[in-house]
Amino acid sequence: MEKDDRFFLAALAAALLLMVLLATGPAAGPGAAGPGPALAGRPRDVDTVLIRRLILEGRLSDHEALYYRRR
Repeated sequence: MEKDDRFFLAALAAALLLMVLLATGPAAGPGAAGPGPALAGRPRDVDTVLIRRLILEGRLSDHEALYYRRR
């Protein structure tokens, strides 16, 4: 490969890189993309003391289900 070919390829690569950088805009930090998708439903208060007591009494399991319902 000749010197002119290498110069042309380097200039082409730089131009493509510049086009990509200008098309994407400035780099954004974490969380700058905005909030996540809207969640359905309403937030609710959870009684963690009650849940912990039920787990300790053995009336509520602290293990994930072994088998999940498949769709």
